[in-house]
Amino acid sequence: MTRTDEELMRDIAEGSRAALTELYRRYERPVYGFALRMVRDSQAAEEIVQDVFTRIWKARDSFNPSSASLRTWMLTIAKRIAIDYIRSRQRRGTLALDSEEKTYDVPDRAALPDEMASHADTSRQIRQALDSLPSDQRIPIERMYYEGLTQQEIAEILSVPIGTVKSRIRLGMEKLRRQLTSVEMEETL
Repeated sequence: MTRTDEELMRDIAEGSRAALTELYRRYERPVYGFALRMVRDSQAAEEIVQDVFTRIWKARDSFNPSSASLRTWMLTIAKRIAIDYIRSRQRRGTLALDSEEKTYDVPDRAALPDEMASHADTSRQIRQALDSLPSDQRIPIERMYYEGLTQQEIAEILSVPIGTVKSRIRLGMEKLRRQLTSVEMEETL
């Protein structure tokens, strides 16, 4: 029998490492997907996931289910850690000249301005196409691709049958494909 988030957190508050392991298995992927979207670095995202669950263990008595869902609480922790990571990375980049070891975050090949513009334009087009979808199709697609959730996990979160989730994702993806293809055709004219 699957325990609820509240039951897991109650057990974790009582010091159950097994409950923490179960919580990790349940939420590692969505926390990782969220962190990866923020920091755009897989290794850093993995470290953020570890930090999130370490903080959950250390602050296990502070979770209050009446103020936020467990998922929201975890993603808030992940967001704070990711922001700290981004700020730290920015400081290292600007303060590297003052340090003795002089570490630089230089990519192997700098993107050319036209490549950067093309990438930004593509991202904008995808975001606009996603935003134009009905929410019942957009939300499962975003959860699957941005948060790394499985279709089964999405079905459980949305409280709908998995077949419904699959249909909504398929319909949404078809609409995205049509919209993005029509934008591409307009640009070539």
